[in-house]
Amino acid sequence: SKDEWKEFEKFAASQYFNKGRNYISLIKELKKFFPEFNSVNLTKEYLYKKIYPGKPVKKSVINTINSGLFALAEEFIMLSHLKKSDYYRKLLLLESYSDRSEFNGFFECIGQLHKITETGVIQHNLFTDKSFVESSYASYYQQKNDEIQKQQIHLVNRGNYIVMDLLLRLPQVLNDTQYSTTLYNLEDSGVISTSFAKNFNFKKFISDITDTN
Repeated sequence: SKDEWKEFEKFAASQYFNKGRNYISLIKELKKFFPEFNSVNLTKEYLYKKIYPGKPVKKSVINTINSGLFALAEEFIMLSHLKKSDYYRKLLLLESYSDRSEFNGFFECIGQLHKITETGVIQHNLFTDKSFVESSYASYYQQKNDEIQKQQIHLVNRGNYIVMDLLLRLPQVLNDTQYSTTLYNLEDSGVISTSFAKNFNFKKFISDITDTN
């Protein structure tokens, strides 16, 4: 979109992201071909002559610039997507605190992640996210010699969420497997998910957890 292109121009102009390279001239030329970029006039030679008027064309130079701009565009796309996900921003922040052994910030960030996962809506990655939060809590309490009991509680919770994640995903996995084996006439004898579903005693499992709760 036009708005996204404007944001990309600002992004590319930042020395923090462009690593000292000036891509503005190239971006201005590319903008003339926005949004299709399929004109026969859009060639490396054309771009080089516009950026370096009067100089002999060096394909190695334009290749280097194009490659750098492409990498910059990928980073822009990734960061733009990241801005839309509060969970994954907090996840990266959590890892940054961990790398710096800054445990106060680490613990606070876990709490923020915990709130995000407590939406009450069962989404595709809900239990995966919850198990990660519990694992992070366990890692935090591992640093506290007098908090071992809390660490064990979170490790148990992590295990519970891993099992719940499996149960949530299994029906879709089995459906996909059945569809594929039927459509392409494949043997399902070696499929782990199918073998697991056939051999696992779901009735006993449900009975056990019902009695426990």
